[in-house]
Amino acid sequence: MIYRQDQHCQFCKNYHGERKCLAFPIQIPSALWTGENWHRDAYPGDQGYRFEVKFTHYPDLTQEQIEELDRD
Repeated sequence: MIYRQDQHCQFCKNYHGERKCLAFPIQIPSALWTGENWHRDAYPGDQGYRFEVKFTHYPDLTQEQIEELDRD
């Protein structure tokens, strides 16, 4: 499945906007940006950071529900 960027990067707690994040401070690679890769596993150059759900986008969800979203 390919995810759109707006369903992926902006919901990561490591995302800083303008196609940049802690893992990729210069530019998020196209495969991650387009959602071709969900970035739950290591990706070359990611400095050990992975996609992690940003809790502030889901203020009504429990931690268990957020962890479930993070597994999907």
